[in-house]
Amino acid sequence: MIGRPKSKVKRKPLSTTIKIELLEKMKNISEEKKIPLNRLMESAMEEWLKKDGKGKKIKEWKEICDGANKLKNPSIKHEIFLELTKYIEFYDSVESSIWSHITAGVDKFNINSDFLLSMKGTIMSIRLSLEHGNINDAYSLLRKYQDISVMHIYSILYLENNFSIDNITVKKINDWVKEEKQSPNYNKMIKYIANSEKTKKITNVIREKNNTDLRQRFNDHTHFNFYSYLSLNNSAKDNFNNNKTTFLNQFSNDINIIYVSHFIWLFTIKEYYMTASDYVDYLDIGEEPPENSQYWVSPFIQEMFNEVIKKTQPSLSTEFKKGIEFMELKE
Repeated sequence: MIGRPKSKVKRKPLSTTIKIELLEKMKNISEEKKIPLNRLMESAMEEWLKKDGKGKKIKEWKEICDGANKLKNPSIKHEIFLELTKYIEFYDSVESSIWSHITAGVDKFNINSDFLLSMKGTIMSIRLSLEHGNINDAYSLLRKYQDISVMHIYSILYLENNFSIDNITVKKINDWVKEEKQSPNYNKMIKYIANSEKTKKITNVIREKNNTDLRQRFNDHTHFNFYSYLSLNNSAKDNFNNNKTTFLNQFSNDINIIYVSHFIWLFTIKEYYMTASDYVDYLDIGEEPPENSQYWVSPFIQEMFNEVIKKTQPSLSTEFKKGIEFMELKE
């Protein structure tokens, strides 16, 4: 029996664009026909297998199904994902630029690197939770991010205030580093930051511009203080009534407050952490550095200042810049 000759031309896999278009069409059909997206996907899969043969396109189909699971959450396209990527890259870049700086006052070379990488890791976990539509879990991680950022600022500020030639080891922080004592609670650390001479003024401005009870919101999500929060961790639910988008808008604002606060505190205490590498780079190759290049700001820090700090909290950025003594942070 002579069958149809097999085509020598291999069928190209579906492009990302086509997959997205397919998902969009299926989502629209799901909404118009009032058919749950999961059921629609199952019916489409049956037709797919009839036409192309079992097992032939299973890999592509799984990719489409994975995309559909994300598409069921309309907030998957939310700007928060770009914001999180920027925060992750920022902490990675800061850590790379200051890893060689010795932390005076403790029996460890550089605790700042550990703090920065920990914050980077937590935000990566937040992004992963949100990609799966688990806003409730993401809020628990957001609380952790705030705890880490405040602990970081408290530690470097306390060391800055207490390290001296007569006090080479700052016992309170060093005992925590050596795991002999626990860290102070969150409220004590915030109070110390608010009352410290170096950060008192800018902390008052931060509180004035961001008058919101983040801790209470974190508790609501962590402890399910209201029934509705259960659905915010249910990525399989078909109809979200745009609740997740609303909560993601709030989430975006909340993480911005934490990030901006940490950015401003960090560079208020350690202004030289903003330094670009140009000055040292010139010295390394045996050339005379350009005049005042030791005060140039790293491009990635200038970019985050322009794109995040100034755009989202302009009045706070103005107050922060007033306190910069040496570094040439541009408007």
